[in-house]
Amino acid sequence: MSACAENEQQCTVIGADDDVVSVRFDDASTSWLLRAGCGDQRRAGVVIDQRPLHIPNLPAHNDFRGPVFHQADWDPAFDPGGQRVAVIGARGAHVMKALSGADVTLFDCPPTWETRKTERRWLPRKPHIRLHVVASPIAEIASDAIRTADGTEYVVDAIVYATGSSIKPGVPDDAVVGSNGLTIQRAWCDAATAYLGVAVHGFPNYFLQDGPDSPVTGDQARYVEDCRNLMKRRGSARVEVRRSAQHQYIQRAHVTPPAKAFDFAQPTHHEIYDGPATLTIGGDAHTIGARLTGHLDPIDGKYHWQGTVYGAEIELPKRPVTITTDRLTTQAKITEQTPWGSYSIAGVGAPPYECT
Repeated sequence: MSACAENEQQCTVIGADDDVVSVRFDDASTSWLLRAGCGDQRRAGVVIDQRPLHIPNLPAHNDFRGPVFHQADWDPAFDPGGQRVAVIGARGAHVMKALSGADVTLFDCPPTWETRKTERRWLPRKPHIRLHVVASPIAEIASDAIRTADGTEYVVDAIVYATGSSIKPGVPDDAVVGSNGLTIQRAWCDAATAYLGVAVHGFPNYFLQDGPDSPVTGDQARYVEDCRNLMKRRGSARVEVRRSAQHQYIQRAHVTPPAKAFDFAQPTHHEIYDGPATLTIGGDAHTIGARLTGHLDPIDGKYHWQGTVYGAEIELPKRPVTITTDRLTTQAKITEQTPWGSYSIAGVGAPPYECT
């Protein structure tokens, strides 16, 4: 794991070879908890994940002799100019910009493509493409042609699979857990999808690098940087791609600018307490130090507070406790021990310190 950026939102980059086994979003603190295989843990405001969590949906080999590749493994040496290219799959819109000058035949596309208005509605404006949409399903892929169920044969020079991606087999259930306990498995139960290949609805402050549905242009790093710059300018601690923007991109490769594609949570006033406190566990009182902060969540209307406690002479259990500061007492929960020997604590409702 490596840190990136020097602003209020600490950013962690997870490399493909890093020993990170779990990444979990904490809605209360608007941060991510990262756990390594050795047991070490750290928090980050923003996560950029470079691990391969998805695999392309590539059909079994066939007898075709020409160039064949998946949209996610684009061949940079491929020149579509003047070639007859078959595009197979529902992500056809995502590869059209890279096929300028080609004679494209589209197979296994969504029903919405099968109109006379297809070229005007779905093709990019600048690339010059001759497009033919085939409604009949594929029956056979031969050495130089594709035959459909209605008996028609289409001679082609190359095949591009635009069949999307699926979650990689063996990814643990707690590998990535987003807002409100949403796992990446649930988010990708039908297909692995991401807006511009970098953002998934339900996973705030989390960016993929070369994720599913990445554009062929390879501008993912710029998209992430644009989004993070917007976070900084707006003073936002939480950003999440909108479901509608992700849906439009998956269906039509329609790119909404980050300023409109993402929800940026407005900054909130945080109360801070830093001083002595008392923890009561099973009837026993323990004097400790505490650094606590919180805010009123506009979504659920409740006050969420969290922080760290330190200086305890015993090992604190991960269980509900009672904490007292400033003559105020409330219930809380010890959530984890930090690598520095302190403990994370959190609660919802009236905090154990004066707030306005």
